[in-house]
Amino acid sequence: MDARHLDALTKRFTDPRSRRRLLGGVLGFLTGVVGAQEGEAKRKRPRSRYRKQTRWTKRQVTASAKKCRRAGAPCEGKQAETCCAGLACVASDRGSARRCTPCAAERASCASDEACCGRVCCRDELIDSVGTCCASRDRCCGSHCCTTGQACDQRFLMCVTCTAEGETCQNPVPFCVCCAGLELTCDEAGCRCVPSR
Repeated sequence: MDARHLDALTKRFTDPRSRRRLLGGVLGFLTGVVGAQEGEAKRKRPRSRYRKQTRWTKRQVTASAKKCRRAGAPCEGKQAETCCAGLACVASDRGSARRCTPCAAERASCASDEACCGRVCCRDELIDSVGTCCASRDRCCGSHCCTTGQACDQRFLMCVTCTAEGETCQNPVPFCVCCAGLELTCDEAGCRCVPSR
């Protein structure tokens, strides 16, 4: 490089506008390099397992919520998905399609155990196909559900007020029915209900 070119180059660097342009170009170059490195780092960073799992769980919950069938929806064949809480998949009439129906309350009429949602349907199909929802099978008496203080009179298949332990039966033949866990015993003093042996 000769002296003339060196003088021209030196003058350019002493000019403030040339220095600003040079500095701006260097800063722009460095910004571009740093930005490119950050983008590359983001692409290479592995996805968080937790984030992936959370998204999957949300989709799973949403999908399972869609599978729950509402009241009145058919629930047999290809649509045999579970009914929503408080509903049972039952047929309203003989031969009709099964639909999600609100659960029958205790002592409400029913045609099957499913209609009672976890309870039992007390019924005697020889007498009547419609029964009564009951908390347990041992409280059933034909198509009736006996409550506390009642027992099943097997002669007539109906719930009657039962005789508690130690109480004396005045007329045992037609009326005395002992409460659950008791049995009738009679002697010269009369008949009473005592714990079963």
